[in-house]
Amino acid sequence: MAIGRSWRTSVSALLLCGLWTAASALAQNLLPNPGFNTSISGWAPNYSGEIALAWNGLDARGSSGSGSLQITNTTPVDNFGFNVFGICVAVTAGQSYHEGASFRLPGGQAQGGLFALTTQFYSSSDCTTGYLSSADSPVLEPATDAWQRLDTQPFVAPLGTVAAFALIGFRKVGDGGTVLGNVDEVVFEPSGANLCFSSDDQLCLGARFSVTTTWTSASGAGSGHALALTPDTGTFWFFAPSNLEMMVKTLDGCALNGRKWVFQGGLTNVRVDATVTDLQTGGSKTYTNPIDTAFAPVQDTSAFATCP
Repeated sequence: MAIGRSWRTSVSALLLCGLWTAASALAQNLLPNPGFNTSISGWAPNYSGEIALAWNGLDARGSSGSGSLQITNTTPVDNFGFNVFGICVAVTAGQSYHEGASFRLPGGQAQGGLFALTTQFYSSSDCTTGYLSSADSPVLEPATDAWQRLDTQPFVAPLGTVAAFALIGFRKVGDGGTVLGNVDEVVFEPSGANLCFSSDDQLCLGARFSVTTTWTSASGAGSGHALALTPDTGTFWFFAPSNLEMMVKTLDGCALNGRKWVFQGGLTNVRVDATVTDLQTGGSKTYTNPIDTAFAPVQDTSAFATCP
């Protein structure tokens, strides 16, 4: 799959193999009007192609005083490509950045939709010449009528970079027809000390811990969908966004026993394999709840000997 500057022409071949905190975004976000509170001011389609942008009253956080950007994609032929739009921002070579957004695919549509993010680096200040490289998110195929988060992991602006194009891609799956999608809480910011950013299937806790889950039942299997609750705590759903299955948190117990702790609890009897990885050291631990067994609490106060 590829994201291009129009649905017909790809500027760069992109290999597409994705909850940021509001405080961080407000402090460092380089994008104008990222929450679309009252309008889509500052945002417009960058390239010719069959997409249109408009303001919509649906908000990722359910706020009645805000909204989102709605994308209408009428691309006549799928061609496995993404229509894209974005904003060019000034960046610093050698600095680490990350891009993210929340997406929603309304239900009841004849066509499906996919979302993706990419950042393109340029040696020109207007992102028109001097393309250097790109960093991409996974592709998100969201559950309908549910907001889901997609983020790139931290990436470093290469030598010679002056500006970056923070791009949002939306693909209509199948020929003909029209598909609508919503985007909110868009962020492009320096990643700072964060080693991880939460995505649909990855929960990031304490800036350095990544948590992923898989589930297995008598009728199927899949990956858990992550939702961040606080900087150190999050939850996963497996079958529907309204049906939460487990909660996990990491705690700093260094002052007590020289360890980072992992606690988990669940409301399920399917098999769950939860893998917690310390991205600072590369160490990981997997906790398994057997199938047809009530989820047993985990209170691992010796999880990671990686203090501080």
